[in-house]
Amino acid sequence: MLTTILTTALALAAASTASPLANAPKYPPTSRSTGFSLVAYVSDPALATKVFAPNPAPGKNWTVGGVHVGAGQSTAVLGSVSSTVFYQNGTASGSHKKTDGLIRDGPATYPYSIVLGTANDAGAIYIGLNVGEPTLGVAISSGPVAEVSYAPASRGTFLACNETEPTYGRPQYPIRFAPKAKSVPAGCVPISLLAQCATLAGLDANGLEYEHDTPATVNCYKDVASIDWSQYRL
Repeated sequence: MLTTILTTALALAAASTASPLANAPKYPPTSRSTGFSLVAYVSDPALATKVFAPNPAPGKNWTVGGVHVGAGQSTAVLGSVSSTVFYQNGTASGSHKKTDGLIRDGPATYPYSIVLGTANDAGAIYIGLNVGEPTLGVAISSGPVAEVSYAPASRGTFLACNETEPTYGRPQYPIRFAPKAKSVPAGCVPISLLAQCATLAGLDANGLEYEHDTPATVNCYKDVASIDWSQYRL
């Protein structure tokens, strides 16, 4: 999603040689890590303020966590205090031949993974943080922007939605996915989920998660909140 925004912005900048950002770097620098948190980038803060009023709109340092909704199941949500760390499964041998999918860092008996469910009436796909295998195709992009992508729907976009969970009686800011970026449901705003480098705490003595997963090394940002996107031709 953010890659698309940047590409469009770059095309517009190229059309104007008088632009003061003509010589600006195309993308912010990235680092490399096996662990990362997922930080929301809201491309239209004004729309977010309107959609979430009178509650606070998701800020640029809000991260992905989970809210418990059942046995072994959580809804993926945005929050200002989440400290959830993820890794991308890099295992490519043995019985676990998987090279993508995002999983929560342990230690725990069973892994909690990012799982895409079914679409609601508005076409938005539910995203859970559930016990079990992750949805394959969900991965940190190897492109110039360190963001979560979903390979089967590369033109889609992640969403932050204004929903209240009756059980808790407060806004939960759930994350959803729209397979087509132009079909954003009412009450939601498009977001990008950027990888911010973090340390994995759940590694065992062999450097594995849950005794069988080898975390992949991915692109990530050292501090998403410190990035001034205006310096990158946005």
